[in-house]
Amino acid sequence: MIDRRWDRVTAVAGIAAIVLLVAALANWGNLYYSDPLSAITGYYVTQQTRAFVSQFLFLLFGVAIFTFGAGLYPILRRAESEAHVLSTMFFAGTAMTLVWMMLFASINSGLAAVAGQSSPGEIKLTLAMEGYVDLLTFLVIGITVAAASLAMLLGASVSSLGGSAGSVCSAEPSIW
Repeated sequence: MIDRRWDRVTAVAGIAAIVLLVAALANWGNLYYSDPLSAITGYYVTQQTRAFVSQFLFLLFGVAIFTFGAGLYPILRRAESEAHVLSTMFFAGTAMTLVWMMLFASINSGLAAVAGQSSPGEIKLTLAMEGYVDLLTFLVIGITVAAASLAMLLGASVSSLGGSAGSVCSAEPSIW
């Protein structure tokens, strides 16, 4: 009974992560380092509340994806051979995504809080840091999805050869 409850929590967390990410991206101003300084400062000063809401949604996305990772990790482990490298990479990726979301939100919330009083160099430096965190976040998300996909595919192929590793399907997580 407990496994089924965690399977539901995992499924809900995965759906929530997608909904939260879409909501955060839809609300986010998505400024670029190459944008004019007046546009960058103007966004953070005039749209401060919007920036804070976006960052809060990104943080909730990070928590949801980490919860999803914690729930999917044992399912992927059951599908893998003894090494458990890919399932571990997947779970580590969800943890890193949460960390990057916290850093991303901290940078942008800090910029939203002080953009009106900051020098042009401080604003550009902070936005450059945000850009690199953004790149690292999506790199980690890509590695995370690839690791989970490979774990599921390799687990299914080992199972079809009669191996003892099983497959994701044989784990039969009952979501509903």
